[in-house]
Amino acid sequence: MLGDAMTSTPPLQVTSEEVSRGATPSWLMEHMMHQALGPTDTESGGSGRILVVYPTEESRRQTMSLLDGAGTAVDRTLHHTVESLKSSLVSDLRLPRVLTKGGAFDLILHEACRQEAARLAFPLINPLPDMNWGRGKTAALAELHSFLSSESAAGSWEGPGITSFRMILRRLEKELRGTHPDMVASRVVEGLESGSEPFTLIDVDGIIMLDHPPGTPRAHTELILALSRHCPVHQLAHPGNFRLGHHGHLLLDEHPLKRSAELPSWVPNHEPDASDSLSDASRLLLHREEHSFDAAIGLARERLESSKEDRVIIVDPALESNMPRWERALRDLGIPATPSQVPVSSHSLGHWLGSLANLAHGADAFSLESLRSLSLQRSISALDEPEQHPSEGRVRPHADSDLLTELARGEHVLGGPGALRRWLQTMSRPTLSERDGIRKESTQWWLLCVANSLRPLLSGEDRAALQEEHVRVGCHTGAILPLSEPTRSGDAWLLATLGLIDLESVMELCDGEGTSPAAVVQAVVRDHSALRAMQGNIGQETPRIGPDWVDEFTSLIQSSSIQQGGSNATSRVRVLTPSDALGCTAELVILTNLSSSSWDLRVPKMAFLGDEERHSLDLLRPDGPVRDARHHLEHLLAAAPETILLDPSLDDASPAAAPIREWATANDPDDEAEILDSRPSHPVSPRDFRQSDGSLLRSMRPPIHPPINPNSVSISMDLQLQRDRERRQPSRSEDDGYLPDGVAPHLFSIEFGDLFRKTPAGVEPPRAHARWPLVGGYTQGGKRTPTIDPRPFSPAASGSMVSDSRHGHSPGAEQ
Repeated sequence: MLGDAMTSTPPLQVTSEEVSRGATPSWLMEHMMHQALGPTDTESGGSGRILVVYPTEESRRQTMSLLDGAGTAVDRTLHHTVESLKSSLVSDLRLPRVLTKGGAFDLILHEACRQEAARLAFPLINPLPDMNWGRGKTAALAELHSFLSSESAAGSWEGPGITSFRMILRRLEKELRGTHPDMVASRVVEGLESGSEPFTLIDVDGIIMLDHPPGTPRAHTELILALSRHCPVHQLAHPGNFRLGHHGHLLLDEHPLKRSAELPSWVPNHEPDASDSLSDASRLLLHREEHSFDAAIGLARERLESSKEDRVIIVDPALESNMPRWERALRDLGIPATPSQVPVSSHSLGHWLGSLANLAHGADAFSLESLRSLSLQRSISALDEPEQHPSEGRVRPHADSDLLTELARGEHVLGGPGALRRWLQTMSRPTLSERDGIRKESTQWWLLCVANSLRPLLSGEDRAALQEEHVRVGCHTGAILPLSEPTRSGDAWLLATLGLIDLESVMELCDGEGTSPAAVVQAVVRDHSALRAMQGNIGQETPRIGPDWVDEFTSLIQSSSIQQGGSNATSRVRVLTPSDALGCTAELVILTNLSSSSWDLRVPKMAFLGDEERHSLDLLRPDGPVRDARHHLEHLLAAAPETILLDPSLDDASPAAAPIREWATANDPDDEAEILDSRPSHPVSPRDFRQSDGSLLRSMRPPIHPPINPNSVSISMDLQLQRDRERRQPSRSEDDGYLPDGVAPHLFSIEFGDLFRKTPAGVEPPRAHARWPLVGGYTQGGKRTPTIDPRPFSPAASGSMVSDSRHGHSPGAEQ
């Protein structure tokens, strides 16, 4: 009996209460403020030292900003999300460091899976030893394992691949001396259930978990429950219907506390209150969902101008795809963009680095489009220019894009395998013109230098073509074109190519807002070095040259990411997704892009996970995304004194998402909402200002911003005025067959054929006349008489001072 009592598992210490939607309860904010000012002690009658778990990183950052603004020294170890809490517990439990997913690790994982697939470790997915194991299979298994781990179902999964996949992950963890992110939650739970109290909770009296959505992963629930065995947990949840998703997530299916006397002693004394908060939610109808951006920015601008303290939250369910537009719009308001992770390939330097490595591979290898683009770009140097030409100084290794086009079309050179040989053979043929010869040999030398610099990345066929001596003979001079010494491996090529970039010069051109070229170079070198270090630790063979190296580098650069954006400080205007906005508050909340296509509420598809497995393990419930969306919407409607929904229901192509339709049916059944004018009443961007000024000018009203040069308004009419004067040019001759004297100020052009025209019968030739200029015209018989060249023309002024001043009639010194 005594032994059983000593080895029994500590009980769960979980309580809950319902709180109003919207802002964090005032009693909790007051406690956090007092807690930041000094230590608290339950024995002296005060509340205990409390650790708060937030639903999102944005809500945590907002609370920290509010506490910092009050002039307090905040202990950030008492403010966590579940993810950040896991990181602290990993250190407390002495677990190996957490490995970084993506980039180098994905390549290591794929190679390990490929080797195991050759040993038939995945018989249902790859039933033959010599069957190709693509990266898509590794990515599908990794995605499935990540999801199953978040739902604590990876161990009980009996479907294809996961058992062998987990075995591979454990082996990589051992060889790399780390912990895979998918394994962190289960390892922490095991450590909490078998070990002593973690260091993070030693001086904590209790944990308050703020409202979380109903779709909270099971692994997070198990982690908080495991913590409750060491430290009591009090959960705050929103009230409402469980089935519809209005109610917040509950750790245990128990009745919430209703009276203050039932609250734990360490919780600040208060009366539980779940009454609805006062807020004003309005709905504005849009003709097109596209108008959401201008409407939201206009509303935010009005609020910022009316108050210097108000904060605005713009909610966009499709933020990931719309982020560039929001960044430009916020920049016009003077608001810095929120830092975000973007792929290296999104920067021009990263894009051209990957394009250069893939120039010799694929169906478009050495295609006209690839070579033209490479010759015209200025982001990266494709070659190290060799010494001067042996005999002709005018020949330099520079490509002529027009010549490339002519040769490709004339000789029918297509991209693909063997294209380099066809290009070199075409370039080596001599030309007839010296001018074309210089252009062609310069382009030939450029192509040779590019192919020579890519020698370690070329296929065997292309390397053999490059070694043929006759292709190095200049097509015009006949001299052997010199080439630099090529690198011997793909890694050496990468370092040499990065070394050709003049970072000092390109950094001077950066505006400080986007990603810098230096950050791209650092990310590429960092991830490539990490990949080689991992491969060395586990004894994995590394590709040195050829297509294998290019395939590895392409995957690496596509998965590498860099941070883009400004400061991490909380801005007055934030653009968030509905899930990220949970727990956040502001003075104005604007919901945009609310169509069913933008707010995608479909259940995600996952490889190897069928309907039978989903129902048996209760995974990916069909109503899961809709329940979470309803919960997020209920919070957003109470997150600010004023909430505006920009509803695109007037556009038949963009019906509103299900939660928006449900809310509109209950609150505006007759569709009496105001229809928002698509034209912004208060322009924000320079384009909006120009459009507004143009509309005012068309309506004969003064513009908001007068033009820098008012005379430029008539520039668009110059062409019409000139064509009108040309049509009025004299053409009928006098009795002698020629235009009369005094027509010179009205002449603008002549027919070139009139200079060689024969003189009609009955008209004296031009040389017999004593006056000049002598301009031919149409005689009474309809014949055209010849002309003596009257240029230069000196047309008379049109009478419009603005137009004449632009055409040589301005006052001052005469010509």
